[in-house]
Amino acid sequence: MSIYPPTTALYNLRVPMPIPRTPSAPLFNGKYLNDFLEQIVLHANQAGETDKDQMVKYILSYSSDLVKDTIRFMDEFDTTNTSITWDKAKEALRSLYGSYDKPTDYTQEELKEFCKDQSAKSLFSKNSEIELYYRKFIAIASSLKKKGTITDKEANSYFVLGLPHTMKEWFLAALPSQNCTRDNPPTTTESLKILRTRHDKKSPLYEDWNLDSDEKAKHVFDDLGNKITTLHIPRNVLGTNPLDEAAGHTTSGVGRPRATYPPGLVTTSNLNELTKQMESLALAINTMKELQINNFNDSPSTQPPQSVNQQGNPRPYCFMCGMPCGQEGVHPTSPRFCPETNKLIADHFMTFDAQRSRYTLPDGADLP
Repeated sequence: MSIYPPTTALYNLRVPMPIPRTPSAPLFNGKYLNDFLEQIVLHANQAGETDKDQMVKYILSYSSDLVKDTIRFMDEFDTTNTSITWDKAKEALRSLYGSYDKPTDYTQEELKEFCKDQSAKSLFSKNSEIELYYRKFIAIASSLKKKGTITDKEANSYFVLGLPHTMKEWFLAALPSQNCTRDNPPTTTESLKILRTRHDKKSPLYEDWNLDSDEKAKHVFDDLGNKITTLHIPRNVLGTNPLDEAAGHTTSGVGRPRATYPPGLVTTSNLNELTKQMESLALAINTMKELQINNFNDSPSTQPPQSVNQQGNPRPYCFMCGMPCGQEGVHPTSPRFCPETNKLIADHFMTFDAQRSRYTLPDGADLP
């Protein structure tokens, strides 16, 4: 007699219900109710249960603490009650959390406003920016289509309208002639395919110098072969320039917009602008010191002004913030103790060269 069962034998492999709060277990936190209930039924069927009324007990077990505290004493979930049913429990949950399964309450005007704002932005420089636009667009458009507010054709047309103005002419030239009207716009999938060809490295028209910032070299090397980290400043950085603040170049109550630089390596002209600003700051500080010292010499009988210490010696001033430093100053004598130093480094106006143990401009040059 063979120890092996006949090959015609059928086996019912049952998978027990997963332990609550484990990675494979369903969890209901108040959102996506229909998905949660479907997962409960699927897991119960794998465990060999087919009676949905017997599955009500799993709802509490696989709910978050907040949901459990809300429903645990409701009659529809009382497991000691023999009259509970799956349909009643499902209806009770829908009355509490059903709105989360409905499409987001967007309006067509919001979609138009979104497309208007997106079209005013700069052209897509990489595929990830195309995908970001698509994700934002589809969240609104799909909700409106689900409610029947717009049709598929209208959604396709809005997707094209939301493309940046600066690349619409190129996009129109790449469209098939039959899709160049509003009556027959390209589908969203076709539009995405066309947009991605602009950054397809296999295309003969792809320009190698238009690399993503993530793919560009992160370092350059000086004449001695030492590695120098290049400076990448994000677009549209606005705020008050700390150098202008110290030199008194701000408008009362309003911070002057800081000069904006495109992503990538800081150019020579930008560094020259920074150098001029720091020279103006140094000149303003030296002029202030000279005026204060002259006032002290002209009036020896008066109280020593703030430009000298109690011994009559000129008080040192901080090169970074322009304030007195040292024993009688606002901070000890050294740029590393000045709060403005960290601000200048955070704003990418200067950096600290650990090899030379000194502060430098972002390109490694000495401070003016």
